[in-house]
Amino acid sequence: MERIFPELNVRFISVTDNIDSMKQAYDMLLPIKNIFNEQYARDISNKVQATVKSKQKAGEFIGAFTSYGYKKSPANKNKLVIDEYASEVVKRVFTMYAQG
Repeated sequence: MERIFPELNVRFISVTDNIDSMKQAYDMLLPIKNIFNEQYARDISNKVQATVKSKQKAGEFIGAFTSYGYKKSPANKNKLVIDEYASEVVKRVFTMYAQG
């Protein structure tokens, strides 16, 4: 962005960060903001990964969709319970497979 925008004659304005590429302070401010933004993204990523690992170790379900034969518990979305209807289908498929 620091190299490409000026080459293409593009003006960059960020209202939330109070940045305007036409101002002189932009050249010094943007690299510093980029460093902080990059560090923030890494920090959030590490926190999300740590939370996911913690939930996995606790035996919690963290996926969006369950495997066939299971459903999310109505009382706790992080726990799986057997789907009674689907379990019958799974048992039938397994039996058919085992019999050849």
